[in-house]
Amino acid sequence: MSTSGDVRLGRPSLLRRLVGGAPERGSARSIAVVSGKGGTGKSVLSAALAYREVAGGGRALVFDIDFGVGNAHILQGLVAERTVAHVMLGRCALEQVAAVAPTGVRVIPGGSGVAGLSTPSWLQLRLLARGFPALEERCDLLLLDGPAGVADSAVLLAGCADVVVVVTTPDVTAMTDAYAWIKVSTLRDPDARIGIVVNRARDLAEAEAAAARIRGVAQRFLERDVPCFGFLPDDPAVVESVARRRPFPLTHPESPVTAALEPVARAIEDAAPPTGSYGRRLEQALAAAEGRDTTSTLLPPA
Repeated sequence: MSTSGDVRLGRPSLLRRLVGGAPERGSARSIAVVSGKGGTGKSVLSAALAYREVAGGGRALVFDIDFGVGNAHILQGLVAERTVAHVMLGRCALEQVAAVAPTGVRVIPGGSGVAGLSTPSWLQLRLLARGFPALEERCDLLLLDGPAGVADSAVLLAGCADVVVVVTTPDVTAMTDAYAWIKVSTLRDPDARIGIVVNRARDLAEAEAAAARIRGVAQRFLERDVPCFGFLPDDPAVVESVARRRPFPLTHPESPVTAALEPVARAIEDAAPPTGSYGRRLEQALAAAEGRDTTSTLLPPA
């Protein structure tokens, strides 16, 4: 799976045992929203979940872990003055990058066409990790908006979250790539909390059929039960909200997709009780690689 420059992963299950199960003071619930391919609506769901938290009186932070072509800030109406690229290149601290969007959501914008950051070194990731403790103290919900695909760095970053939400559509290629994410994540950490959300379904029957297909393959070949957190309907309100650069619960509060979001969000929350500092787990995941060379662009395998 690894390509030149990719980050090789440790074992998050071991890290969770080292960290312990009790939530730390000031730690936020962390949810990684990922997909095997682009165009599934992963970033739209991340934006909606973050805004839901803020609308309910909570404090949400979106961390865009697409270091190549991140766009999480766009869906919150934020013009990014700084991005993770500034942190990973050593130009500023992570806290200086986190900005409050017009929606009230804090965002750490992803990279935008910066050469080399799509395959970050472990040193660059440690620059990010060390900035999280201060941010988590002022955050109730941390949303990781992942890139499309199963790059090692994305699997590492997502795997340190309390739960990984794999977004798919009923399209056969999307389902195939969703299973690929589940497989890679499971092989890295058999204890990982993973679930799926079916997006842009025409109706409940189509969503259930898509979920059953993915769950059946996971059960057969991985011997694990992957829960479905629910589905979101194919709703023109989503397209309109994206054009307006705002989350759909804000622009279309009475829409079918906003109504469907609530049970999905509750199911994800039930599956993701906070288990401690995301930043601490990420630092330990990076430190867990044995025999590392601080001059290397690779994180050696555990």
